[in-house]
Amino acid sequence: MAELLVLTKHKSAPIIPYEFKRIDMVALKMLEINFKGWHCPIDSYVYMLNPDGSVMSGVCGNVYHTEWENPWWTLDELNKKDNQKKCVLRRGNCFCDSDINIPKAINKETYNWFLDNREDVLDVTLPIVEEGDNIIALSADMATVWSQVHFFIGRRCNFDCGYCPEDIHNNHSPNMTLDNFKHALNLINLERKRKKLFITGGEPTLNPEILNMVKHANSIDYKVVISTNGTAPVTRYTQLLEENATLHISFHGEFTNKKLIEKIASLEKYKDEITLKVMSLYDDKFAEDVRSIIPTDFELNYHPIYGKDLKHEFY
Repeated sequence: MAELLVLTKHKSAPIIPYEFKRIDMVALKMLEINFKGWHCPIDSYVYMLNPDGSVMSGVCGNVYHTEWENPWWTLDELNKKDNQKKCVLRRGNCFCDSDINIPKAINKETYNWFLDNREDVLDVTLPIVEEGDNIIALSADMATVWSQVHFFIGRRCNFDCGYCPEDIHNNHSPNMTLDNFKHALNLINLERKRKKLFITGGEPTLNPEILNMVKHANSIDYKVVISTNGTAPVTRYTQLLEENATLHISFHGEFTNKKLIEKIASLEKYKDEITLKVMSLYDDKFAEDVRSIIPTDFELNYHPIYGKDLKHEFY
């Protein structure tokens, strides 16, 4: 399960020095921390391109660089807008793993201290966050936090999950062209050399150009990650994996069945390039069913659903 590195200060003893600890992603989300006003330079790390033409920093949409009035496909150049690195908490909480992983802190001073000292504890056994701890900074528990582009290439999907907002999926939207895909990536100028491209939807494997999209992204030095519901044929997944794409495969209780899970289990040869996301809490019956089929050497992550597993609704 994904872990975060956090900086804490005990609420009842503010004179205690900062202490580094760890917490897993689900436990962090369950705390529902209010990040509004935190120093969060997300516009240096994460971009999101949407089918409505908007380009924003953060899957949360903390900063909008352009919107539907000036869609990205009409632009020759994207003018980046600055938000003074403050979290505006547009959706009521920080809910996306990618956004949560970005280094952030209660203020710039704490942020700078956190960045200056975090590398010293990355390989150290640290205590787990406990009740009463006050989290004042956090980041992914890794040496390098990659720059990321999340490219929502279309709404077309063959699932209709009840918790998925209607405005981000349907079964009829046109597929994005390869030319538009290339144009969009050409607009993004990332500040860091190590960069990932997350191709999302909808269900991106429905796009007949998905393999060519991966090949183009590889040619401009992106590490490609594809979010998929697992319904594509094994041959399609094998082609993508052989092009060095990583697959984030999500299992959804409403539509995922035994046959689909068994198909994904057959890709065990590529287990190091596949992350499996179970869209439920760990102790849910659906999660138990997935564990009964998937080989134990696959990595399984559990993603509680807002509005279903978590009380807060964001859409």
